[in-house]
Amino acid sequence: MKLNVRTLGLALCCYVLLICQTAFCNVRLPRLVSDGMVLQRDANVKVWGWADQGEKITINFKGETYTTTAG
Repeated sequence: MKLNVRTLGLALCCYVLLICQTAFCNVRLPRLVSDGMVLQRDANVKVWGWADQGEKITINFKGETYTTTAG
């Protein structure tokens, strides 16, 4: 059976797009939240942003992992 390079390339491209579809998300944080951000010690911190409803959000902070769902 002879494989057509064009068909094989198209099949591979479709496969990659299907696999990578879950890797793309639309989570956005405000500009205030960044690498240079300074937080007050022993204060409760609320992190906010924008995401699609029902999207799972995971935050890693100081060795702790926090998980929620956007609503």
